[in-house]
Amino acid sequence: MRTLSHSRSNAMMLSPSFLAAKSLFIRHPVRGQSADTALFRRHPLALIGTLVLVGASHAWLLYGYWLKPAPPPLKKAMPLPTIDIAFAAPAGRTVTPYVQPVERPAPAPKSDWVSPKKARSTVPVKKTAAQQTYPAKDRREPPPTAAPALSPIPMQEKVEPPPPEELTPASANADYLRNPSPEYPGIARSRRWEGEVLLKVLVLEDGRCGELAIHASSGHEVLDQAALNAVKNWRFVPAKLGGAAVASWVTVPIGFKLDS
Repeated sequence: MRTLSHSRSNAMMLSPSFLAAKSLFIRHPVRGQSADTALFRRHPLALIGTLVLVGASHAWLLYGYWLKPAPPPLKKAMPLPTIDIAFAAPAGRTVTPYVQPVERPAPAPKSDWVSPKKARSTVPVKKTAAQQTYPAKDRREPPPTAAPALSPIPMQEKVEPPPPEELTPASANADYLRNPSPEYPGIARSRRWEGEVLLKVLVLEDGRCGELAIHASSGHEVLDQAALNAVKNWRFVPAKLGGAAVASWVTVPIGFKLDS
């Protein structure tokens, strides 16, 4: 390690830049003095700076050497996976062992004697009436039964609704009412206006006027207003439905004539 740093410092001092800097300061040494002494006396700061620069260069070289990254460790080679291949053994031929046949005894000769049980079983049995089958021609379907007669539904007698009760309309012509005639307006007389107004009146159960409206105008507003002022105070005979008084609408004509 020391040899390496020494060789590097020697290389630094022998570099062209270092020799040029040194020659700049030792061109004119004083007689009787060495070059280093003359350089230190003439330019002490330059000499100190040169030494600092040389020391920094050495420190940088050493620092770079120590900080050189170590080579990465070699990765271990991964073993290749092995595949086991098993070959199936060829199917062998199955050998069936030889079996010696067994000798069976010869069957005994049949005799002509028949046991009574077997004789009974040979007698044909007659089929009963329930077991006997008949051909398809003899089968007859039962006659269809007649559907029961439906009883007639009694007719419901129509119940006629009671006749509607007659409505007697309201009236204002009864003599006992004594309704005053409308006043003929003076302007209508002077201008000789005549006409007939049709008023729509709602007669209440007690005979009074509930609502009042003009159904047809006479053509003159003063005549229409005179008719409204007169009829709103009239009394009427209310309409009756089945003997009971009910409210109803009635049309009342009011005429204005100068000759009457």
